[in-house]
Amino acid sequence: MVGLAGCAGIGLGLPIGAPAPYTETGAALDGDDLRAAHLAELEANGAYRSSFAFVIAGDQRSARVNRSVVVDRGANESFAHMSVAAEAIEGDGLTVATYSTGNTTYRRFVADVGQQTVTRYDAAQAPYADRPLAVEPVEPEEAAHADLIEPIVEDVNWSQHGVERYDGGWVTRYEAVGAENFSRLRGAAVDAGRVATDRGSLADYRGLEVRAVNATLLVGPDGVVRRFDIHVSGELRGQPIDLTLAGSTGELGTAAVEAPGWLDEAKERTTSGLG
Repeated sequence: MVGLAGCAGIGLGLPIGAPAPYTETGAALDGDDLRAAHLAELEANGAYRSSFAFVIAGDQRSARVNRSVVVDRGANESFAHMSVAAEAIEGDGLTVATYSTGNTTYRRFVADVGQQTVTRYDAAQAPYADRPLAVEPVEPEEAAHADLIEPIVEDVNWSQHGVERYDGGWVTRYEAVGAENFSRLRGAAVDAGRVATDRGSLADYRGLEVRAVNATLLVGPDGVVRRFDIHVSGELRGQPIDLTLAGSTGELGTAAVEAPGWLDEAKERTTSGLG
């Protein structure tokens, strides 16, 4: 049986032991289907780690958004850390960390503007308030990049480039290269950055004149989007600028949430507010 499987793989042009590609060569990816498969598999695995980065680099302006999340549904725990830094800010910028365990969520907010650093702790318990900036657990779909997968897939003309190894498993590789994709990729990148930061000012980058585009998408056999990278180079108001959008999902079924070092201080400062 092993020998026959190996021969079949060779006959299909696949590495020995590799699964069939997620889609056939030339077949279009479907954003709705991939989003649904991605979420279903992450829910089935129960635990995972994800990361997201949105970077703007230019002579006149630069900014970076980084977000990492660990979710363990079985233990009912999650941890998220987001940082926002910009050239205009002298200090380290803004960081927001959220830790949830059981029915309680703690949040630490740190703003470092160079001359002053402000640290604030908040906490809340279920049922959580439904209002802007309220303390709440990590939303699983947000942690899974669900709101980004559909536009990234639907708005880009991806080409399938075979099966390869990635992070200990198999993935199907998709690529999009060339400025002809600029309008679609630019919109996806800016929209994704706005989702991550909740800052409408990113819409200013829709005036970007794109010179080059290079994008990669890696999809597991089960439909989990393991990684996406989008790089856009061009000019904004006559100045060179680069946009980078990247995300990854890993440690499926094995990710573990660790309590942050600041948890004891957060409990001290917020106990009275929890009732």
